[in-house]
Amino acid sequence: MRKEIDSALEILFAIAPETRIIHHVPGRIRIRVNEKAGKYLDNSLGNNKKIFSSIPGIENIRINPLIGSILIEYDLDFLEPSLWETIIGNRLEDQDIARLKKELLEKINIT
Repeated sequence: MRKEIDSALEILFAIAPETRIIHHVPGRIRIRVNEKAGKYLDNSLGNNKKIFSSIPGIENIRINPLIGSILIEYDLDFLEPSLWETIIGNRLEDQDIARLKKELLEKINIT
């Protein structure tokens, strides 16, 4: 399980700089993914949903490849709204990514 979560988080942090928030209310966020982010995403829509769903706290994902948007419904007990604001659209330093990953893994009791 840890390996799946690590892989999903790697992809999330890799595509984050190539995304932007379209709409966000606590528990639900829609992001726009630009063409550069496509190289990080699997060509299989079902596999992408499976990858991101492995992150604890993500309850539902809807991907619209035609317009390049991803709708993520998430559990506020695991993923705080401010986390999305920190990640999406930002190019984070390696130490910031490591800190955020550690915080997430500690929150879900995986070390």
